[in-house]
Amino acid sequence: MQQAGFAAPPTTWDEWTQALGAIKTLVGSDRYSILLPLNEFWPLVTLSPAATLGAAARPRPFR
Repeated sequence: MQQAGFAAPPTTWDEWTQALGAIKTLVGSDRYSILLPLNEFWPLVTLSPAATLGAAARPRPFR
């Protein structure tokens, strides 16, 4: 995070998006800005757009 220009972890979804973009720029197009385990579904559900959650979708606070 510090190498990408951030002194602290993100506290909002906008900051999260900005941080991932900055890290992606730093590491280059052949690398990823985040590592998510593919054998667990919670990160994918938590970070997916609300529309993918169907009728249960509602704005969620950043955690």
